[in-house]
Amino acid sequence: MLVIVCACMIIYNVVSISIARDIQEYGLLKVIGTTDQQLKRIAYRQNLWNILQGILLGSFISIGVVFVFLKRVLQKLFMQGYGSCDVNAVYLVYLVLSIFIISVTTFLVTTIALRQVIKGNAINLVKYVEADTKYPKMEIRSTDSISLFRMAWRNVTRSKKRFLISSLSLILGGITALGSAVIMTGTDLRNSYQQNPDFQVGILTGIFRYPEKVPDEIDDNTEIMSNEMVDNIYEIEGVDLETVNSVIGSYALINFNEDKALQPRKNSIDISPQKLTFATIQVVSENYVEQLEEYVNKYDLAIDIESLKNGMGCVLLHYNEMSQILNDQAKEVMGLPIHFYSLNAYDKKGNLDMYKKTPLECAGYMDCTAKYFPKLSTTSMGNRINYFIMTESAFQKLDFPDKVFEMSFDAEDGQEAFVNQKLSQIVQRENVKRGIMDTYYLGENYTLLEAEQNRIQTGNVILGALTLVILLAGIMNFTNTMIADYAARKRELAIMESIGLTKNQLWKMIFLEEFCYWIITMLGMLSVGTSLIYILGTLIKQKLLYFRFIYPWKQLLFMAIILLIIDFVFAMNLYYRNQKESLIDKIKF
Repeated sequence: MLVIVCACMIIYNVVSISIARDIQEYGLLKVIGTTDQQLKRIAYRQNLWNILQGILLGSFISIGVVFVFLKRVLQKLFMQGYGSCDVNAVYLVYLVLSIFIISVTTFLVTTIALRQVIKGNAINLVKYVEADTKYPKMEIRSTDSISLFRMAWRNVTRSKKRFLISSLSLILGGITALGSAVIMTGTDLRNSYQQNPDFQVGILTGIFRYPEKVPDEIDDNTEIMSNEMVDNIYEIEGVDLETVNSVIGSYALINFNEDKALQPRKNSIDISPQKLTFATIQVVSENYVEQLEEYVNKYDLAIDIESLKNGMGCVLLHYNEMSQILNDQAKEVMGLPIHFYSLNAYDKKGNLDMYKKTPLECAGYMDCTAKYFPKLSTTSMGNRINYFIMTESAFQKLDFPDKVFEMSFDAEDGQEAFVNQKLSQIVQRENVKRGIMDTYYLGENYTLLEAEQNRIQTGNVILGALTLVILLAGIMNFTNTMIADYAARKRELAIMESIGLTKNQLWKMIFLEEFCYWIITMLGMLSVGTSLIYILGTLIKQKLLYFRFIYPWKQLLFMAIILLIIDFVFAMNLYYRNQKESLIDKIKF
């Protein structure tokens, strides 16, 4: 949308400048009897020729972009390591649509620009000098830089429409560049991966795959990650011990047929009647409970957070497995007891009270797949897995031995490869040694970032190209306006030179005219641009939780310097072009 808007502004500016430049010629044609319809046909034919040239050149460039740039982009995004990307077609519908938009815009702008010619008096058109307003005479003094600045400001604003369009184009280009920088830095996948630990070691599935081994081979005292394995990980040189996080808990049994608090869960997974079912218990920290409390209060969830905090209750997590009716049922069973049983009770008949642990209150059901659910490191979890979280004090009441489900941690800078090698050896050795509880896994998150470098770089290239196109559109509008203004004012500048304007003053005035555009562009980017990119960042954050808003100060400073250099170079070019012509020739102009 921004590209289309900027393209339309370029067309408007160029056509308006073209009509204004030829307005005296149109006046002469009216003097000799040319009708309004004939004038329109002349202008439209000129535009048609320009459009045909633009279509031809633009089509060739578009096809080149598709077969060269787009092919490489798709190759990096989707075909890395799978051969070449075959791009052998151009979407003619889009090409025709773009041609149609440009053509309609051009003819529409020509019609608007011709209104002054059609309505104007022929004699007045012949005498036309482009300026919206007449200004009073000013005394030029070499020591009065304010006077020169005022003159420069009046010069750039004498054609308010062009000034507005050129300034708006530059501001739009700058804001787009800032927005692109915010998107590129904020949505960089490194932000997501950096929130995750470098390594994760844990059990793949656990007890659920081997119910036949309970309780003969697997009971309450069976280790998940052995103490030896945990110690070996701690002893690896290069592990950042301050970042180590362990998922602690235990396996247990629950009875759907006995506890009314579990009926909503039973109905959600529609299990066949059975006496005892496996459950996973995880201990959560006080810090995590505080995050959970903030989340519950913010979204007004039906959770007894106080029961969870004081160690009297537990929360059952599910994977979006509860309908609205079941959620209403879950509210009704809050506060009712939930009983956990020792694994030794599995397949036992008769009275199970001897295996029953101290009951906990049902503090509610929570969907852990909800968008803003606080991030929680868990062991194997998913559909049909009964997963409970509770505090350390609640866990102690159950009197289950602590088990380490998973360990996650970062490596010290530069030690990732060494730590990875040592961890691989430990995991392989433990998998050979242990024949129960499934297998251990090693997650190497730091390697994911390396694998995504192509996608990151390609996304940056696409956004960078878009920004460049819009920024160039603004610069083109600016240069077109300044060149047209200079051509229209050549005689005026020559007269000012003849009455005492020095070369130094002329150079200062031309540069100050460019500088006015620079000031307007910077003010627009700092005010409107800052507001828009903050809104943009807020909207993206709502959709992308790992997004990080970083104000693009470096990009803003870089653009300020580049635009200032462009202004300086352009002013130098206009100044030297002015000096190449003699004063008499310029006055005759």
